[in-house]
Amino acid sequence: MAPTGSQTAPSVARLLDQARALIVDSWDRGERPEYLLVHPSLYEQVLHAKEREHHFGRPIRLLGLLVVSSPDLEVEQPKVR
Repeated sequence: MAPTGSQTAPSVARLLDQARALIVDSWDRGERPEYLLVHPSLYEQVLHAKEREHHFGRPIRLLGLLVVSSPDLEVEQPKVR
């Protein structure tokens, strides 16, 4: 079912799609990103999905990057660094 409003809930699937493209662009520039910066609402979703790793004190990673909550970002605008 398609969303009825103009806003949709934050999506980890969309985050992963965007992050992959950002990582490839970064590689193309000769960079090696280490961090995936995301809006706090997405960070909470990732944290929930990676609850076991978090419980054991492991860093939260997606696509090989450390996930960092960044309140300055828009919900659907991740960054890699």
